[in-house]
Amino acid sequence: GTEMISAIPGAQHRLVAVSAHCDYPPGIEELPKATASLVKTDGRSSQEVEEQVQDLLAKGVKDFHPVNMQWLQSARPGIVLTQDACPTCDASATPVGGALAEA
Repeated sequence: GTEMISAIPGAQHRLVAVSAHCDYPPGIEELPKATASLVKTDGRSSQEVEEQVQDLLAKGVKDFHPVNMQWLQSARPGIVLTQDACPTCDASATPVGGALAEA
């Protein structure tokens, strides 16, 4: 997502936070993290990541990317961008929407 926002002239400097997995363009990872990730991907194979996901599912975890509620409540962003293609890949619309309603 940050790749698309950053491609819009003048838009990147308006970002106030990113998700736990955002790492492009360079420097974007310095922004505060609006989400955490219960799935660790750094240096891990696809199989290792899948094993983590299956373990979390077996424990009843449904939200792998919890929203940083403290940040959300203090920052009060005007626009929040998220995705709904893969709930295991990054924060998706339903939990993000719930967090916004709670904030």
